[in-house]
Amino acid sequence: MLENQIDLGIPLSVLEHLLVLCTTDVYFSFRGRRFRQVDGVAMGSPLGPILADIFMASLEKKASRTLDGTILYKDTSTTR
Repeated sequence: MLENQIDLGIPLSVLEHLLVLCTTDVYFSFRGRRFRQVDGVAMGSPLGPILADIFMASLEKKASRTLDGTILYKDTSTTR
């Protein structure tokens, strides 16, 4: 499942629980009222860019495997 594993000294189940806790139980206040973030990662969260990088790396890896050996066509007739 995980190709490049790093031993963090904590079980994977604990790491998963912490990730869910950090991304689903996020509260913020706006105009004196308190709200709970219910979907996605909150704007300004330090986890946002990290999770985006992980997702994009996974997507690029899948696309790379799918396109492996495929010849891509680029129309250069409209460029100077």
